[in-house]
Amino acid sequence: MQKIVMIASGAAYGSESLFNSLRLAIALCDQQPQPALKLFLMSDAVVAGLRGQKPAEGYNLQQMLEILTAQNVPVKLCKTCADGRGISALPLVEGVEIGTLLELAEWTLSADKVLTF
Repeated sequence: MQKIVMIASGAAYGSESLFNSLRLAIALCDQQPQPALKLFLMSDAVVAGLRGQKPAEGYNLQQMLEILTAQNVPVKLCKTCADGRGISALPLVEGVEIGTLLELAEWTLSADKVLTF
């Protein structure tokens, strides 16, 4: 089984970088055999982990993250990035957790591929 780590740092709704990374993550989960995928959100991407998003139109990142966590994809938000944006104590999307750079380092070392967005 292939091990893939995706690191996304684009703004939640400021560009399509994060959206495209989540689209790819969902598509990877549909592959057979399904890879062991892990997702780490950094910088402005951590905002996507907040529960209660109601975008006026277009895509909904919360729903995309819920699809991934329902498929047992670990999704972590960078603690330093979340703390810096004041969101560490706010309600997160179910299944999304705060993670550390040490965890990301461990994920990276054990991965076959690391994709960055």
